[in-house]
Amino acid sequence: MIIQHNIASMNANRMLGMTTVKQKKSAEKLSSGYKINRAADDAAGLSISEKMRRQVRGLSRGSVNSNDGISLAQTAEGALAEVHDMLHRMNELAVQAANGTNSKTDRDAIQDEIVQLEKEIDRVSESTKFNETYLLKGGTGKRTQYINIHDAGLDGIISNSTAGVGHGTFTMERLNASDVIMIAARNYTIGTGKADVQSIINTTGVGGDKVVINNQDFYIIEQNGSAPCQQTSYIAGRVTSSTNDVKIDSNHYVLRSGGAIAERAGNVAATIGNDTRNVTVTTTGGTSTTYALYDGTYISELANNVSSVLGSTGSSLRSVTINGSTYTTKTANGYTATDWNTLSNRIDGATSVTYGGNTYTLRTTYGGATYYAETASNISGDMSGLGIGSAVTVYDASSNTNTTYTVAADDSEMAINRIQLSTLQGIVSSLSATSRVTAGGARYLVQSYNSSSVKSGITNDVEVNVDGTKYLAKTAGNYKSMADLRAQVSGLSVDSTVSIATDGSSYNYRIKNYNLSSVKGTVSGIAESSYDNPYNSVNVDGSSYMIKNYNWSSVKDAIRSFDYTPGVTTGITMEVDGAQYTAETYHYRQAICMAYGEDQQTNVTTPGAGTDDLLQDGDTVTFHDRTYTLMVDSNSDGYDDVDSFLVTEGRAYKIIAKELEKASSIGATDSSAVVRDKNNVDIVDSVTMAADFLEDPNSEKSLVRFEIDRGSILIEKDLHVNIHAGTDADMNNKIGIDIKAMSSASLGIEKINVSDNSGINATYAIDAIEDAIKEVSRQRSLLGAVQNRMEHTIRNLDNVVENTTKSESVLRDTDMASEMVDHAKNNILAQAGQAMLSQASKTPEAVMSLLQ
Repeated sequence: MIIQHNIASMNANRMLGMTTVKQKKSAEKLSSGYKINRAADDAAGLSISEKMRRQVRGLSRGSVNSNDGISLAQTAEGALAEVHDMLHRMNELAVQAANGTNSKTDRDAIQDEIVQLEKEIDRVSESTKFNETYLLKGGTGKRTQYINIHDAGLDGIISNSTAGVGHGTFTMERLNASDVIMIAARNYTIGTGKADVQSIINTTGVGGDKVVINNQDFYIIEQNGSAPCQQTSYIAGRVTSSTNDVKIDSNHYVLRSGGAIAERAGNVAATIGNDTRNVTVTTTGGTSTTYALYDGTYISELANNVSSVLGSTGSSLRSVTINGSTYTTKTANGYTATDWNTLSNRIDGATSVTYGGNTYTLRTTYGGATYYAETASNISGDMSGLGIGSAVTVYDASSNTNTTYTVAADDSEMAINRIQLSTLQGIVSSLSATSRVTAGGARYLVQSYNSSSVKSGITNDVEVNVDGTKYLAKTAGNYKSMADLRAQVSGLSVDSTVSIATDGSSYNYRIKNYNLSSVKGTVSGIAESSYDNPYNSVNVDGSSYMIKNYNWSSVKDAIRSFDYTPGVTTGITMEVDGAQYTAETYHYRQAICMAYGEDQQTNVTTPGAGTDDLLQDGDTVTFHDRTYTLMVDSNSDGYDDVDSFLVTEGRAYKIIAKELEKASSIGATDSSAVVRDKNNVDIVDSVTMAADFLEDPNSEKSLVRFEIDRGSILIEKDLHVNIHAGTDADMNNKIGIDIKAMSSASLGIEKINVSDNSGINATYAIDAIEDAIKEVSRQRSLLGAVQNRMEHTIRNLDNVVENTTKSESVLRDTDMASEMVDHAKNNILAQAGQAMLSQASKTPEAVMSLLQ
């Protein structure tokens, strides 16, 4: 038996303490409902549970945020629904105003209501807000918005962004003559100029085609070559005197006698042709002179003609040998030959000189200022004229520094920027060649040379470039100026020889007292002889001519002999004094002469009347089933002088361009639309239009394209609202809502006007209102889409919250049944422990009873 240490009591007490702790924790779990009340309960479980709690609470807040976003979007969308209603009313009013039954007063009343609707749209835009956030006013800052292009009711294709945001095009079918097009509710007929109709007939007509001019029928006769179609009787009538020159089928009309061709002297002179002909002239008495214009080695020329071959001072290389003496007028490689004295004078005052592979800059420019290149000692000497207080800036190339000095009287006045003149001169004298000095307003670049040293280095045959002009230094005597050389050649006597080498070719000349012109003049001067005179003949390269006068009546008779029976084409080409004719015959119908080939005749002519026009301004012409009205446009403005709705094709395009600008500028308060041609010239303001004609791939028609600079407005940037629908700071949890400014200006309908006399303004306004309705529709559609998206977001978030909460409950909530069993067990153990502790405490009392 032990009395000092009651081990049984200690053991019972320890076990009772453990039971009490468990009983306390069990009671805490049962009372709180959580099995984790502190980190010690389950450290890992607490960490996981708190992370889930963060996610659950964040997602729950995101769900609430999404509900708020739906409310914001519904607020904006509800306001825009009202804007939609007002725009539909404006469209109804514009359609009403466009009707021709309304007077100007009626349209003014309609305009009043439109103005009020515009103001209400602006008020809705300015006042609609959610939780103090204005929804339809736009965001912070300004941006440029371009107005859509409108077709002004014309039939064509619009592209709003073919070459940039602010650009677009309008493409329509090309207008043709006699087309009728409605522009601004007025019908315009495309008239045609006389020259245009003539061109159409000449380029598309064929022989036998009918042309109706003012209800009179004409028929096309095909032309032979470039000669006007005429009756031979008419052509014969053109031969009026012996001074006429007549050809038939491109040959001179001639009378033959034996082997010689009887001709006038002038005709024979014209036949000589060129320098290569040999001409023998036999005059009365039998004296013959042969003119050999080419004799093998040498070309026979007059001295003046040879002189002209030398060219001018700036011509290419000329090496000339005159009777054994050779002269050079210009050296190869572009260098001008000049003697040393002349070249020396060129260098004085030059900017730069290059010779011997080195370039010497006698004057150069730095930073926009002119510096004169000098030696350092020369610059130092130039400073002697400076006075006290003069400023001198010295740039030292070796240290890359600028130092400014002020000239002082003596050393006692020297400071940081003051220096005695002699000391300053010493500094300058020691500068390197690339240093710069500014003194007394003059700027210098220090160099180791000047013009004198440059000149002294140039010797004979040295190539020199003075300010871009190249020279070859020569001693006097082996070259001449071009003017002197030409004068020397011109002064040569007959039979002198000249050789000219130029451009790789060499030409030899023998000075003669005639040339081609003098030979022709000699022939032309021969008197006309009688037919039987055997003299006064000319032989040109084997063809012999007898100078004789024609019998002009026989020539006329010969021409008339080509007249055939009526309706038959002769096809004979004739020429009288340079005017060409094609002999044609016809019988019972009128005829139009049509040109074919390279030389097309541009005038529609009547037979037998030369080139007199059949067409006159104001005529009506039908050709190939199309009727043309010839406009009378005396001031060339594109409008007919009588009918202002009869216009040229070009004027119609200008009217179209003006209406396109008007229709596309509604609501453009910052810059109006401008319609340009393919050369980027404003069509409305220009004199002519360079039309961009295209081929339609789907048809045979041509298209014309207008380039359009779109009108613009300066509006507020879009309002951007982010709805945060998640726990994490991930940008994917942002749901963006963009809401454009919805004022009348932003919608492109500000100051829209339907009040005019014709209803055209209202017609164009309909397109602008339609664009505004589309813009509001797009915005409402976007808001609706965002609402639908956020409803899905809310359902997803709620699902995640539910399942995450369930998982977190497993970790943290108390299992009440299990915990109550543990709690009952611990109560029983506590009671048993207390009994055992009481029993163990009585052991010492048994010992005491023994001691009694």
